Amino acid sequence: MTTIKEIAELSGCSVSTVSRVLNHHPYVSLDKRQKIQAVIQKTGYHPNRIAQDLNKKKTNSLGVIVPYLDEPYFEKVTAGICQDAIKHNYKISILPTYYNSKTEMNYFEELASKLYDGLIVTSKANKMSDILPYIRYGSVIFCEKIDFNNISCIYIDRSQAFKELFKYFTQKGLKHIGLTSAQNKHKSSTTKLLFQITKQYFPTLKLNHVFENCATYQDGINAGKYFMNFPQINGIFANGDEIAAGIIHAYQKEGLQPPLVVGQDNTLISKIMSFPSIDTYPEKYGEEIFQHFIEKKSEHISINAKFVNR
Repeated sequence: MTTIKEIAELSGCSVSTVSRVLNHHPYVSLDKRQKIQAVIQKTGYHPNRIAQDLNKKKTNSLGVIVPYLDEPYFEKVTAGICQDAIKHNYKISILPTYYNSKTEMNYFEELASKLYDGLIVTSKANKMSDILPYIRYGSVIFCEKIDFNNISCIYIDRSQAFKELFKYFTQKGLKHIGLTSAQNKHKSSTTKLLFQITKQYFPTLKLNHVFENCATYQDGINAGKYFMNFPQINGIFANGDEIAAGIIHAYQKEGLQPPLVVGQDNTLISKIMSFPSIDTYPEKYGEEIFQHFIEKKSEHISINAKFVNR
């Protein structure tokens, strides 16, 4: 592989002059610039951008940690991030974890090795105590409420939307409800908030009326089959529209009338099937997340979700 030193020798110029040409520095004579460019073209030389980025201490690369690649909500959030990132010449690396804590920590190790300028953590698998030592290596933004004032986070505040949802359930005369969640309440701040508000409206909620580890339509099918074991359940809040659709279809396949099912994310499927949902404005949220990163904000910012009745 050709080096800058060899380019300098072949062109009869100094290494510093070659470096200025490679970095588009204006103060190089036309004659020397043409000689260097001719050698570069002849040798097929390509600069080592990774080494250059390390020298500049900036890579213009941003890692986005997501739990799943094919979950509509995270797809839309990522799309919003990418849309703004392109305008600022940032390269985005999508980093799935499937909530594997070791995989997630490997991404933080890559941050420490300067592979990224920063990380956006859309949903985490590890405790904050495990993550905190890596904060000094780059900008890290969490997409959930964090109990540390000096750490950046921008999150969807679902509390009012949850309250409106459960008021809707009570107005419909529902007595026993089921819930689905991606993680348990000990790992997810969103699930913890959901349980707290659910208990205000349905204090007798049973733990076996909660179906965890839901992320896909098939998970919704499995949840629907599970909830059929509890005929007293007359309302279900799912943690995603595809999951809600799966629950409804599971009941229909058995020739049963499904309970009142509410989804989350207000995607096309909830509009087509006409069931209520909670809108979290994921693409707009993604744009806000990137702005939070590019402006190097360290404050906590919340965006309100909205209950959409159909």
